[in-house]
Amino acid sequence: MNISLEYRLSQTEFKEGLIIAYKVFRLMRIYFFYKILGIISFIIAIVSFPVAIIYMKLGLLILSTYLGIAGFFLMPKVQFGVVAKRIYKEYPYLAEPVQLLINDDLFIYTSPVGKAEYAWKTIKKVAESNSLFVMLHITNVHYVLPKRAFPNAETIDLFKTILTNHDIEISQ
Repeated sequence: MNISLEYRLSQTEFKEGLIIAYKVFRLMRIYFFYKILGIISFIIAIVSFPVAIIYMKLGLLILSTYLGIAGFFLMPKVQFGVVAKRIYKEYPYLAEPVQLLINDDLFIYTSPVGKAEYAWKTIKKVAESNSLFVMLHITNVHYVLPKRAFPNAETIDLFKTILTNHDIEISQ
């Protein structure tokens, strides 16, 4: 059973893959820390802004505005979105064509930067969203695989079967 895929990763797919990689695989604590910090900052800003206007306190007005802006940018999706956009622009090869050959024993990832062959036992986990798969390698490198690269639903099912046969967890 061989599956041969070719695709170009869009900036949106790269961003979604990065968010999934941090949220599902590794840095859940950091993700939640940013989320909680952002929400707290936003709430403080909303509460203190009217007080600053009523009492004409310029310092409080500046602080509440700053906290509101900081809260917005500390929200994880915004934070990771900004990071993903910067990375995608700094590394133009991310938008270049990728070839992926998948079989029962391994997968071969070929891009303009190089070629890598991985046995399935080196894949820790796979996350699935509505539009893509993100595979996490034991070296904590993740590979984003858009579902649009698969020719049909049967091929996606075959890919999932290969993962299941190798006891690789697929999380949603």
